[in-house]
Amino acid sequence: MKNILFLFLLATFLTACANKEQPDNTATKETGVTNPIAPLNPNGDSELALLMRKMEKQWQDTKKNLEAGQTIHDVPDFHDLLTATPTDESMTMDGFKGYATSYLNKIKALQNTKGNQQKTAYNDIINGCILCHENSCSGPIPRIKKLLIKE
Repeated sequence: MKNILFLFLLATFLTACANKEQPDNTATKETGVTNPIAPLNPNGDSELALLMRKMEKQWQDTKKNLEAGQTIHDVPDFHDLLTATPTDESMTMDGFKGYATSYLNKIKALQNTKGNQQKTAYNDIINGCILCHENSCSGPIPRIKKLLIKE
């Protein structure tokens, strides 16, 4: 009887271990981020969150180019910022549209600026991001500050 009980427990244990699914280590299509432990946003990825990650990637590339002495010619305008759905409606405070419009205007200013002034225009964009996040969702501020170019 003990042998049957032992074999039953062993079979149950082995079956349970064999059916265990492994975490998905594939990269997220939109962000290129791999995280097998937990999702980047446990509440789901909103349009606004995905757009901001895309903007962060764009500004990382722009920062590298400006630091290398290159002139920036084309920058996406990110007009979707005005219509993207946030993770939580409370995250878009009353002044969000104003900050978003200012951000889009600063991008135009960067596109119309030449030479060394592009670094200043770029930092103006990043400082606008920080200012908006100070009034709404402060979590990403340390990441945003890393985008600033030290002049």
